[in-house]
Amino acid sequence: MMILAAKVLRKYGRLAPARLILDLAMKLAPGSVAVFAEFCVNRMAARDFSAITERCKAVARMTTVSDALKEAASSFLTRASLDDDASVETMALLRNGFRSASARSAEQFRLGQYAASRVAFAQALALSGAPEKAVPEWLAAFDAIAGSDAGDTESAGAPLVADAVLPVRKIVVSGMYWSGSGAIYDYLREFGQLAPVTGELRLWKEDGLCLNDLAHGFGDARRFNDDLFRFLALALAGNSPVANWREQLAVQYALATVRSDIYGRYARACRSFVEEAVALARNRDSPHDSFIDTAARFSDRLARYWAGNDADLVLFDNIVHIGGIDAVSLLGDAVVLCSFRDPRSNFVARWYENPRFHRDVGRYIEYYRDTMERFETALAGSAELASRVRRIRFEDFILSETYRDELAVSCGLDLGRRDKGRYFKPRASHRNVANYIDFPHQDSIRLIERELGAYCVEPTTASEHVHG
Repeated sequence: MMILAAKVLRKYGRLAPARLILDLAMKLAPGSVAVFAEFCVNRMAARDFSAITERCKAVARMTTVSDALKEAASSFLTRASLDDDASVETMALLRNGFRSASARSAEQFRLGQYAASRVAFAQALALSGAPEKAVPEWLAAFDAIAGSDAGDTESAGAPLVADAVLPVRKIVVSGMYWSGSGAIYDYLREFGQLAPVTGELRLWKEDGLCLNDLAHGFGDARRFNDDLFRFLALALAGNSPVANWREQLAVQYALATVRSDIYGRYARACRSFVEEAVALARNRDSPHDSFIDTAARFSDRLARYWAGNDADLVLFDNIVHIGGIDAVSLLGDAVVLCSFRDPRSNFVARWYENPRFHRDVGRYIEYYRDTMERFETALAGSAELASRVRRIRFEDFILSETYRDELAVSCGLDLGRRDKGRYFKPRASHRNVANYIDFPHQDSIRLIERELGAYCVEPTTASEHVHG
């Protein structure tokens, strides 16, 4: 009842009295994950990041604490650390059973103790909830990497004869955080021709842990093998320790997939990719494009796993960031719809809707400009990449039904097969256009206009443009 009361108060903006209730609840039940989580959600809403940090440290100091509470505290500590500077010592204390096993595996792998590393990796799989049928596939993937790194090509066993995979067409909606890509995704998933994949999956887009990083490191055998092992544990199996919020998001998505993989199909796809990648890295004459092709086949396998083997056209949501648009090359047959939003509206949306937003207009301007420059540079350097990217102006998309329908037709979609209004609500989205007009900090808006004026737009607001 105390948690329910706190949630109701939070819903109506009464954060302070809700916190008083939660402080009492934590004294009565210090080990409750539900109470702890609601406390952290409450403090995130209040932007009281220090309170979350102190509470997470208190959990780390507890003598008896469940793995579930450790996992929750680890997650909220990274989330509350806006500059990705969570205490290394506290994060280590908050490792649950499977993350501790994975940390041992990583250290033993680094030292060349592959047998011990394999045992610890198997423990991490078991403790993290990997289904029994999937475990042999994960261990075979580990063996491929360890065997290659040890110079022992036999220890990995016979490589998997990879299942043939049919290429699948993909439509990928891309954004730059609160730039309106969610509205485009909701509109497109109303079309019966598309098989939507839910969630902003991190495999392709997060710096330091994604396929794009592996592609950039291909050619340096030692670096590639170390990166591949980290990619396996963190981005694919999701049992690795984490250091920041991006890594936390990556393991959350990975773990959800691992735990639901009761027949081992996801693990098998990951094993196929790892074994192909190891074989390429072992052959020093392998061209860089060969890894791109391997990554594209992996993307096809994952698309068919998530969307179904009979899918003809798969829709992904924000798996590639506009600032890292070159990752499109790893997706195979894909077109990317990049959503661009007036930076004034984007800034205001992030201010109100993203608790982790730093609210520093100078940093925001630098981020927006840098993202756009990287995007334009990538497209200018590759005609093939540019041909696969389409620019979508968020304001036009929201305000004009004609604009939306022309976009759908250009993607090969049949307007007659749209379940109109099921997910996309244009009138509700209309409030997200020019949301900066009544923003209380107009000095920030004026600065954005001066520094990013080339990206600001004055949208048409004619009511006849706003339909379903």
